Amino acid sequence: MSDELTEPTEEFSEETLNDQLAHLQEELEQERDAHLRALADLRNYRDRVAREHAQQARYATAALLESLIPTLDHLEMALEAAQAHGEGDTSLAEGVYLTQRQLLDVLAQAGLQPIAALGEVFDPARHEALDGEQVAPGDPAEGTVTAELRKGYLLHDRVLRPVQVRVAVANT
Repeated sequence: MSDELTEPTEEFSEETLNDQLAHLQEELEQERDAHLRALADLRNYRDRVAREHAQQARYATAALLESLIPTLDHLEMALEAAQAHGEGDTSLAEGVYLTQRQLLDVLAQAGLQPIAALGEVFDPARHEALDGEQVAPGDPAEGTVTAELRKGYLLHDRVLRPVQVRVAVANT
């Protein structure tokens, strides 16, 4: 009986056991690799969701701010009209100016900022060209903004409304 226990049988030979061990180690390595990939995918998913959530929170006020921009335009037009009629120094004009200033400050705290355009090189991502101003060919001003026709605004780094501008173009 002791001979049976010491002698390996064919189904449990050393070579067979080594093959099974190698196969199991290979399976274990594949499962470990799949597990690490799943963990990396989960981390990437969490990071992407966190970025998307932060982005969504950053621009959540965009619709509200866009709807307030015409109010800024109207306050500016009121001030221009007061200046044009010689009433720029009145209490009413001062009140409109203070209201405009306060609204601009509140909107700036929310991330809204005007886009600088005058004298800048025309950028179709930030500027909307409504008109061209003729300049001599080769003039260094060619392609630059010569006038702002309507202000534009950014929310953080995203254009809410492009600046409407006049651009210097070469006479042909």
